Parts: sequence; C-alpha cells; structure tokens
Amino acid sequence: LTDALPIYTEWKSSFYTPLEQKFINNETELSIQKRIFGKIIKVILAMLNTSGGTLVVGVVENPDAIKRSEVEEFLLEKNGLTFFDIGYEFKKQGKTLDHVRLQILDNLKKITDSSADQFNDLIEFEPITLRNNEQIASIIKISIKKGAKHFFNVKRENNSVWVSLTRRAQGQNVDVD
Repeated sequence: LTDALPIYTEWKSSFYTPLEQKFINNETELSIQKRIFGKIIKVILAMLNTSGGTLVVGVVENPDAIKRSEVEEFLLEKNGLTFFDIGYEFKKQGKTLDHVRLQILDNLKKITDSSADQFNDLIEFEPITLRNNEQIASIIKISIKKGAKHFFNVKRENNSVWVSLTRRAQGQNVDVD
C-alpha cells in the first residue's frame, strides 16, 4: 500500500469514530464526530489548492492510544501498520461510501461557495480491502487532483464576509487570509 502512494499523502484513522477518546455522552460524541469529519474536509480542500495528493482513511497512526475497546476487533495489522475497518464505521453510522462522498462534496460546496459539481472530476474515492489471515478491513483511498483554480473558504457572519485560502505546507494545512 505505502509503495503505491504519491509523496503528498495524509492518513486519517476514521471519518467519524474518535478512536483515541472514550465515549462521554451522545452530545459530546456528535461534536467530536463533526470535528473529525471537518479535518478530512480541510485536508481535501488544502490538497485541491496546492498540488493534489492522497488521503487514506482507515490508517491508525498511533494504535497504542486507542481508548475504545469496542473497536479493537475491527483493527487489522499488516506490514507494520494498523488499519481500522471503515466498513464497520459506515455500518455503525448507517452510511455507505456514496453517502460519505456526497457529504464531503456538500461540505466543500458550503465552505467554498462553489457548486458541488466543480469537485466531481477532482476527487476520486477508492475502497481498498485488506486481508490478514482471517481478518478483513476496508479502508478508503481518496485521490485529489490540484484544482485549476483556488477554492477559497467563505464565511458569512453579521453582514460580513471572511475569505481565506487553505493550502498544504510542510505536511500541514495552513489558512492564508
């Protein structure tokens, strides 16, 4: 897997599941899920505005920090990496890859004031099935092309408009006002 990825690659453990935090209550859980998903949107937007890249969702960077015992059976170790089964996450959330793809496009549309179809040819979703002995895990590879134009963050608040540009710099998302 890692040999086939381009240089601009980012890993995320999940689309929604906070693996490194214990469950507190439903309200807190929903807030954390929104934050996790928002980080994925920011990475995609930054890659669109820079050189493109690849986002792989389902790669656990720090498996020792996992605090949720209920997800342990959905972890797979292979070639020195730990993967979280995104198929389990989709089932738990009642979603499919197409739901998540549309949610990503809708979020990009909202934060950039662009139409969702402007992103269709720039973002490609590829489910990958991994096997290790009896275990199977699905991860999602999102390939992002550099946009022909920049997509700005547009925030409207109290008759004001705030505009910034999210880009990638040294492996980080950077907002330029």
